Amino acid sequence: MSTTWAPVTFYEIRVGDTVRTLDHRTGEVIAAGQVDHIIHCKDHDRAVSHSMGLLARSDYPHIERRASWSPVQPTAPNGS
Repeated sequence: MSTTWAPVTFYEIRVGDTVRTLDHRTGEVIAAGQVDHIIHCKDHDRAVSHSMGLLARSDYPHIERRASWSPVQPTAPNGS
């Protein structure tokens, strides 16, 4: 199984997703973890983890979500 990170908007994030937030200048990961709650605040929303705290904010666009998939296995021709 391969794992990559794909850019997402905050509102594509769901509880259970693994996300990371990047520093927009350096590309350094400033927060990462599994989303346990989405909290709705007055001016923005937050994705938080029980153990890691704040993971992402709706007013900060540099968010990526982990995407995993199984490589496609070629199917054998049906020999007759």
